[in-house]
Amino acid sequence: LRALLVCGALLFAFGPRKNVAMVFAPLRLVMWAGVAFGSRVVVIEQVLMACAVTILTVRGYGPFVSDLHPAGSLASNLVTQLYLVCLVVTGLPLALAVRQQLLANVAVRSEQRRTEAVIDSSTTPIMVADVNGIMLLANPAVTRLTGFTPDDLLGHGFWERLLPPDQWEATRRAFANPDRIPQRGETVIRTAGGGERVVTYSNGLYHSPDDGSLQYVLTMTDITEERATQHLLQHLLRSATTVAIVGTDRTGRITVVNAGAEALLRFDARAATRHSFLDFLDPDQLTLRGVAAGVPIGFETLVHDVT
Repeated sequence: LRALLVCGALLFAFGPRKNVAMVFAPLRLVMWAGVAFGSRVVVIEQVLMACAVTILTVRGYGPFVSDLHPAGSLASNLVTQLYLVCLVVTGLPLALAVRQQLLANVAVRSEQRRTEAVIDSSTTPIMVADVNGIMLLANPAVTRLTGFTPDDLLGHGFWERLLPPDQWEATRRAFANPDRIPQRGETVIRTAGGGERVVTYSNGLYHSPDDGSLQYVLTMTDITEERATQHLLQHLLRSATTVAIVGTDRTGRITVVNAGAEALLRFDARAATRHSFLDFLDPDQLTLRGVAAGVPIGFETLVHDVT
């Protein structure tokens, strides 16, 4: 169909009837080819059209030949060459620009699919919300953690599903002002089954490359079991009042003190963690022990034979 249209336009514009206004009809078809069919089709079409225009003009047809300027004259040849230049300039740059735009769109879609694949494959729960806190994206890790499906979350404020109602208004006000949003913290979220999970969260700001709109990227880490173990350990340590238990790091700084150690050291547990274990020992006894063991004086004196 397109070939018939091109042939018809050429014959109508460069036929026996010398209608100068109709010479622009083939140019419109070249522009159409540049937009719809790409540079290869445009080049082939331009070559064929240039040959046809040249042959018809040389044979005395078309609006570029007249009694005053017959075929082969300088004026006829000059106008024909200018028309061929217009033919090239009209179609080819447009086709190349359209091709570049298509390649750019393909690259953007490819990058978007790659980003979505990375987010979906991540084991870290990731959510994306708009400037009002309305959920736009939630990866499968969010469903594994909370039990809520994307259909449950998308289109709603994330707090409506994950936070208790008494926190909704405060969270909504915080997300109304990007400067007030906490960058990280710890909280308790609800699950689809009515349970609770303790998570640490991190909030980031992101400007969409599509329209420049502000979006929030929220990530979570489930620490429920870690906190439960920590609380159990603290309970066991605090319940032991007849046995002093002191925990230290590798440098000797106190990290854990139970009730028995508080009574023995006459120090509050929180205050004790700001000291080194060596602060509660007799320096002379520590020196004698280090000299006897042949090790440097310090925390190494106490732990040099610990495996």
